[in-house]
Amino acid sequence: MNKESEKLFSRHILLKGFGGGAQERLLSSKVCIIGCGGLGCGVLPYIIAAGVGEVVIIDQGGVELSNLQRQPLYRVDDIGVEKVDAAMSRLSGINNSTSIIPLQIFITPDNIGSIITSNFDLVIDCTDNFDVRYLLADHCWSNGIPLLSAAVLEFVGHILALSNKNNNPCLRCLVSEPPVGYNKASDVGVFGPAVGVMGTLQAVEAVKMLAGIGDGLEREFLSIDFLSMRVHKMSREVDTGCKFCSKS
Repeated sequence: MNKESEKLFSRHILLKGFGGGAQERLLSSKVCIIGCGGLGCGVLPYIIAAGVGEVVIIDQGGVELSNLQRQPLYRVDDIGVEKVDAAMSRLSGINNSTSIIPLQIFITPDNIGSIITSNFDLVIDCTDNFDVRYLLADHCWSNGIPLLSAAVLEFVGHILALSNKNNNPCLRCLVSEPPVGYNKASDVGVFGPAVGVMGTLQAVEAVKMLAGIGDGLEREFLSIDFLSMRVHKMSREVDTGCKFCSKS
């Protein structure tokens, strides 16, 4: 770490229980973020500002007017522009130590193996699609890649972490199959600030995981009802009858 980096990240380095060692781990880490919508807009600035060495951003789709209510990386002038390109224009100047790689692509069973490899230290799921969420969870679990996943619908947000180490539960131990016919934000709405909070919580947990500090959510499911401001943390256990991880 050079003198400029020491000054840039000085507030982290000063933290007891963090210090230069944790910051060095961030600087050498590689993260993949799937989706740069509402959750991604909360995660990305803090991940990059924290000094993560390489950040790959994956999204396919342009900025729409309805996005602006909860996706503050974008402006009215960005409408019609690909999100990965618009995000790059806002994020690239945060610090010079992070390499940002945008990929305009949709993750599918056919391409996930070539895109999300074991070279990543962490994958962050910022999608709003249950099929993709389960695809990411299964793939990362099978390849030993830690995953952080969050979701928001109406006034409620959820977040959990998945890691196949230390006999942790997989996503299918919690809910065995993706729900069918589920509501989407385009159907029932979503509270804009809640999306930003949950994305920022993903950034908090990601920095902790990469830096090797604190306790994570690998065995818990955190839910926040923003209308009542009730926070609920539920323990997650391995389902010994799980048809996915019991075969791993």
